[in-house]
Amino acid sequence: MKRYQSITTLATLFGLLACSSSPTDTQQVKNESQSGQAQTELAPTFVMRGEVVVGHEVRSFKPCGSNQQFWLSMYPEDQKLATALTRAPYQPLYGEVIGHLETPSRGGFDADFAARFVVDSVNHLSAENPNRCNQPQRPTRAFGNEPFWSMQFNNQGLVYQPMGGQAEQFNIQKSNISSDKRVYTFEQGSLTLTKAQCNDSMSDSVFGWTSMLRLNDRELKGCATLSNMDATADWSGTYEAASTESAGFTISLTLNSDHSAITQYDYSNDDPSIVEKGYWQQTKDDEVSVVMTRHQSQYLVSERRFTRQGNQITAKEEIVSGKRYPIANGGLNLFKSGQ
Repeated sequence: MKRYQSITTLATLFGLLACSSSPTDTQQVKNESQSGQAQTELAPTFVMRGEVVVGHEVRSFKPCGSNQQFWLSMYPEDQKLATALTRAPYQPLYGEVIGHLETPSRGGFDADFAARFVVDSVNHLSAENPNRCNQPQRPTRAFGNEPFWSMQFNNQGLVYQPMGGQAEQFNIQKSNISSDKRVYTFEQGSLTLTKAQCNDSMSDSVFGWTSMLRLNDRELKGCATLSNMDATADWSGTYEAASTESAGFTISLTLNSDHSAITQYDYSNDDPSIVEKGYWQQTKDDEVSVVMTRHQSQYLVSERRFTRQGNQITAKEEIVSGKRYPIANGGLNLFKSGQ
């Protein structure tokens, strides 16, 4: 109870919540969570790449270039796949995983993590070189051995590269894309990607897709990976309140590229700053969900959904422990720094 009072007092001081209003206790809110979990069913999946560690009572993911760690929620078959690649307990793997973030539990193995990354599919796992974060991001590509070949997407279409041969550019005439199959047709043939585990015979790696290339009178088989570029990365940055006149404090929201989030409230007097930590993810083209799971290091789940217009983001309400509260004065308006 003390934790809830502390954030309510904080909100009152900042004038963010309309404290005279009761939470909108609709059925939608009840469905979102009866246990403080943030709503995630609308969150589209995105790709993250980094270091994967899977072992006894440990499943962690550290994004490239970050010290942040997320608990990794995997299907049993994907967990077995990762374990089979390792040769020593808790051996780090390079991983590209596609999924979404969810609130950690209050108890359990994931309790000390900012969030759980729920894996929808594995794009790439490798024990061969766990330091692949140093490599540049890549678009969707297909490739095979015996004979070696590769086909990579670019802005003009597809680039085919045979071993020892000249690269060829093909224009895509037609594409048919579903959740588990992608077919790209060009004048000389077609490229088909099918969602299924694929082992590279030349390395200790597994991939999330198989590929079949029909080129003129040839048929080539291999593996494939989707692009490992995070399409939601343009949300990252620091956002600040437009004005803090007469309020005596400033608000900043930092959305890091590793999908961790920090909200900081700084007073103009000598009172210490108040810091909340959590995670963010895009939910719609113009909407991002920011979920705080730690208030001054104490477990408390609160969610704000910001819509974007230009360099401004606005949240109209906040969900605290499953209850919805309107934000006073038309909502919380923040502007992206440096723009």
